Amino acid sequence: MKRNKTTLNARNVKLKAEQNENAAITYTVNYAAEIDTDTISTSTWSSEDSGVTIANEANTTTQASCRLSGDTGCYRVVNKIVTAGGDTLERFIDLRIRDNTKPNWSSVDYWLGWR
Repeated sequence: MKRNKTTLNARNVKLKAEQNENAAITYTVNYAAEIDTDTISTSTWSSEDSGVTIANEANTTTQASCRLSGDTGCYRVVNKIVTAGGDTLERFIDLRIRDNTKPNWSSVDYWLGWR
């Protein structure tokens, strides 16, 4: 069975992801290049949108992760880390959850900036 995991690079301040409406995918943001020799002390995930569910929050010394699922729509999920050295970084994941019953409009999505 394939595990649903996606690793995103924290060098990109605005991250994009998409998934089907019945999926629950673990997203990991890799901060290693951004924090250099510092380490992640705390990590929190949040969203102002009620249609997305955030679960299984975790972090290592260089990565922060959570499992996302939810209703069809577009959401902004925020990851905020505080390093052992006291720095605070935030990264935004713009998450699109697709309706499984509609055709795949990947060419339209590309031109709208989703790919």
